[in-house]
Amino acid sequence: MIQDAVRSVWALFLGIAILMIGNGLQGSLLGIRANIEGFETAIIGIVMAGYYIGFLISSVITPRLVSRVGHIRVFAAYASLASASILVHTLVPNPWAWMFLRFLTGIAIAGLYVVSESWLNQTATNETRGKIFSIYMMIVSGFMALGQFVLPLADPAGPVLFIVVSILVSVALIPISLSNTPAPTILQYETLRLREIYRLSPLGVVGCFMCGIAQGGLFSMGPVYAAEIGMGSAEIALFMSLPFVGLLLIQYPMGALSDRIDRRRVITSCATVAALAACGLALVGTAGGLPLFALFIVYGALAAVLYGLSVAHANDYVPTEKVLPASAMLVLTYAVGSIVGPVIAGYGMSILGPQTLFSIGALIHVGIAVFALYRMTRRPTVAAEDRGEYVPIAARATPIAATAAIEGAIDAAESEGDSPDDEGPPFVSVELDDKS
Repeated sequence: MIQDAVRSVWALFLGIAILMIGNGLQGSLLGIRANIEGFETAIIGIVMAGYYIGFLISSVITPRLVSRVGHIRVFAAYASLASASILVHTLVPNPWAWMFLRFLTGIAIAGLYVVSESWLNQTATNETRGKIFSIYMMIVSGFMALGQFVLPLADPAGPVLFIVVSILVSVALIPISLSNTPAPTILQYETLRLREIYRLSPLGVVGCFMCGIAQGGLFSMGPVYAAEIGMGSAEIALFMSLPFVGLLLIQYPMGALSDRIDRRRVITSCATVAALAACGLALVGTAGGLPLFALFIVYGALAAVLYGLSVAHANDYVPTEKVLPASAMLVLTYAVGSIVGPVIAGYGMSILGPQTLFSIGALIHVGIAVFALYRMTRRPTVAAEDRGEYVPIAARATPIAATAAIEGAIDAAESEGDSPDDEGPPFVSVELDDKS
């Protein structure tokens, strides 16, 4: 039963939730503080990209690192690094030092994700894995949104909020560390070559990469945009929470719709509406007010749901035995786009003004819509009986979480007799002794 499964991992969910509050607060806080410190907007984009570089590298190296020294040592090291690095920002207000610190934070946070997600995957059964990871994705999005509302509790120009982030990261480790679940089998996920995935699903690859650019720019530079147009801390907190709230509201309806009709039509529609909302945001510019917030929740939610739709579309065309490694590579493709996004957004905003953040977003989503329409002319849609199930994927998830969630959906479908009998490849796993 799913209730029993959730009860068995409640400590992990609690720790992840607290960690997400700290991580959500940290991203917005640094954008605002960088603006206060007088960093050039283009430089802020480069600084914020450091996080995604670290996240990408850690997603690849952490499973191998854990297999060498044990999960407890790696977990403790990453927790200490994440907690300490945020505090050093207040001591060294230099953009290049901050970029390095953001790089270290990305390594640490992704590493904590890898261990936590492996724990969840080991605890789940074939029957509950899909539901467990759907709940996990909701926790990631929901508590990232909640983290924004810590922002108005203190002055971003002071050290208090940095200390709060450090405390939250440290406290998050208590329920996870005291969990009575066995040490996880750390999963060495497989990947496919990007060229092979592109041959199977050009739209899936392009969609994930472009979504990474759009969302990397949005979540990194959104607080900078809000600060530059004169929002206060409370308004910025509400503003930056809206994409997460919108995503929670629409991802399942959009996913269910895409399971019933050609996903390319849903992708085209979502990208088109997102582009129109972004154009509206660019036109509203610095005026602010209710139209800005209304357009932002539409844009942020649709931009976020496009990522999961792109992965689902790709998996419709990937052979069953290659779905999991393809999904892992698509997550890494998104991460590469997330590195590019803040740099482009920061540079554009520094030259043409803060509203350029949304002008760039509009162009990206027009590109996705046009490419999706083009692909619809190249081959017919996948038959409904051969179409996979949409699986929500959080922007902050590592390949382990994404592939585990998709594996859970495949197992559930096979248990109901809705999928072929082909068994997808299991993760390459490393059994760990506690070397601590």
